[in-house]
Amino acid sequence: MTVKKEFSGDFLTGELLEFKIGEREFKIRELKAEEYDDILSRSFKIENGKFSLDYSVRNKEWVKLCLVSAPYSLEGKAWKELTPEERLELFQKLKAPIRLKVIEQIRMLNEPEGDFQKN
Repeated sequence: MTVKKEFSGDFLTGELLEFKIGEREFKIRELKAEEYDDILSRSFKIENGKFSLDYSVRNKEWVKLCLVSAPYSLEGKAWKELTPEERLELFQKLKAPIRLKVIEQIRMLNEPEGDFQKN
């Protein structure tokens, strides 16, 4: 499974990225700079004088903001009709391998060089 990322110069295109896990089709979008920065600011922790990233906070926010289409519904409501909190609730009920593959696709789209690293 690979992710194609199309750039229009150095600017976000606003296009959705489609990918499949088995027969399941998903669509994700890139984060805007302010969304990305907001998630980072809420995900950072300082432990023993060192910065660390709380991946659970980051991943939850990514699902709410980036996963715009999934082949699931909750109580008769299609994914697109769900609130961000309902999407997260449903996403957290998926089996770990599916969750991890979706998160990896979002990570590859929004952090193609890898996770934030201290210089």
